[in-house]
Amino acid sequence: MHYYYTICSNRYLYKVLVLYETLKEKDIEFKLFAICLDTETVKMIEALRTIDLTPIALSDLQGYESMIALESSAEDGERYTLKAKSASALFLFDRYKGLDHLIWVDCQVGFFKDTLPIFNKWGSSPIILL
Repeated sequence: MHYYYTICSNRYLYKVLVLYETLKEKDIEFKLFAICLDTETVKMIEALRTIDLTPIALSDLQGYESMIALESSAEDGERYTLKAKSASALFLFDRYKGLDHLIWVDCQVGFFKDTLPIFNKWGSSPIILL
């Protein structure tokens, strides 16, 4: 199983869905976590009822210091994303005990080839940022 995560708001949900669709085509077994900056995005992803795309509400991240500091500026997605990558990864590792690795993927990325070469070159690091 390959684990990916990204951060998005309702303005960029369509990009996350494109990322998700390309993962479905190019990765045999994966899970994509979407850290959602607003409740609308959580609801829209939940409505899809997919097992390999999991929305994470911003409110779930309380207790992670950089999340608290940025909660009031969540509309500023770019600034939020730059500061939230590491805290989101810590949250996911804490919440999902079976995770042994994570790949940060910007929501504007799509995969056009098999993802296996990423994992063949990865090494022993628990996280990679694409």
